[in-house]
Amino acid sequence: MQIAYGQSRTVVMIGGLVFKFPRNEIFLVLKRIFKRDGEASRVDGIRRAAEYFWYWFLSGIKENLSEAQCWRKVRASFLAPTYFTVGFMNIQRRVDGEKTSWEEMLPLWEQLLRDARKYSFRINRHTLRPENIRRTYQGYIFVDYGDRHGYGKEVGLTLFFTRWKPELERVFAAGEQKG
Repeated sequence: MQIAYGQSRTVVMIGGLVFKFPRNEIFLVLKRIFKRDGEASRVDGIRRAAEYFWYWFLSGIKENLSEAQCWRKVRASFLAPTYFTVGFMNIQRRVDGEKTSWEEMLPLWEQLLRDARKYSFRINRHTLRPENIRRTYQGYIFVDYGDRHGYGKEVGLTLFFTRWKPELERVFAAGEQKG
């Protein structure tokens, strides 16, 4: 069993499965309760802690739900399959592979059609970061594609993947890998 921590989710890897849960930073919440900022009262600390907890907890739920929705609509070879979600828990297939880097990913993004590249700048950039993509013998696979904001900057991630699915599959397929 391995445990990893993302920005808004805790990931537990067991065998061939990945379980994603909203982050529950109880120690950070307690720290915020007992931290005094000048004249701030204990009630203000509790209020700040509750806001912090709910923001990250709900962000994790939103990412789980959006990841499941994206998988149901797109079902692409470049996405790690989501088997089941109930919001507070997401179960996906574990994808073992090498983490990618910007140096490796930039040439792949340059292979996309010009319109797809322009479109990609309008979505939430979190998912497109190299640490969310694995290089496998099957090609490149996104392992974290939840969108907590729901709509990205202007365009939803699911819409981007749906609209450019054939182009993304071509570029991220094993046959297109360089080096």
